Amino acid sequence: MTQKGTFFHQKKYELSYQIFGTGPETLLCFHGFGQDASVFQQLTKKFINHRIISFDLPFHGESEFPLEQVQQTLWKEMASGLFDHFHIETCKVVAYSLGGRFAIRLAMDYPEKLEEVIFIAADGFHYTGIYQFATSVIGRRLVKYILKNPEKLFRLSELMAKYGVVNNSVVKFARSQLDKKAHRIKVYNSWVYLKALKTSQRDLCRSLNNSQLKISVYVGEKDYVIKESYFDFLMANYIGTQKTVLPLRHHEMIGGVVRIPE
Repeated sequence: MTQKGTFFHQKKYELSYQIFGTGPETLLCFHGFGQDASVFQQLTKKFINHRIISFDLPFHGESEFPLEQVQQTLWKEMASGLFDHFHIETCKVVAYSLGGRFAIRLAMDYPEKLEEVIFIAADGFHYTGIYQFATSVIGRRLVKYILKNPEKLFRLSELMAKYGVVNNSVVKFARSQLDKKAHRIKVYNSWVYLKALKTSQRDLCRSLNNSQLKISVYVGEKDYVIKESYFDFLMANYIGTQKTVLPLRHHEMIGGVVRIPE
């Protein structure tokens, strides 16, 4: 049976969640762009001894956040409240794609609370020049225009794919995320208002080297959205990291991890 609820912080931020399973151990989950907490229900097949608490990220699902930057200090305060609210002494964390940004900050702020962080094709380890420009003051104006006129973006991206500038899988992924107005608004909010969670890999590794935290990274051999190379610095600079490469595309990664035998 699934249990639903909402965690309130300062009466201004509402973080909705779903709980799957009733095991003695706890697993916190953070989904990818355009998803909601329900995507992690499938983890009950793998983490059978866990209470799986899966969150709707800001600007997703039923969570309610004001249109302002989600600062690192805010997320740290909220995470502390979540540990108290769910009576968590220690737990594991799973993060897919966009959810990686939230898990990275947990690893840095509360390593003593975490037994392991499992990054599945996780965002937050590499920020492209396009992202840096798109979230700048000037770039945001351009992004707004593009999101109001997505067909122009699609035509340009298809032309770039034709000449090998970008992979066709990336074009298909962009179309799937920008096909509806609600999705395009979600893209803008996620890019702009979650920018403050950005953390350098150097700072992450420096923080982790003072801990005993286990980091597990799963990447897709056919994933052109989150590339294996994005984790090279982490692999080289934090000894507690293990990496597994699966013969999968980006959207197949959660299911692929579930199917890995114990």
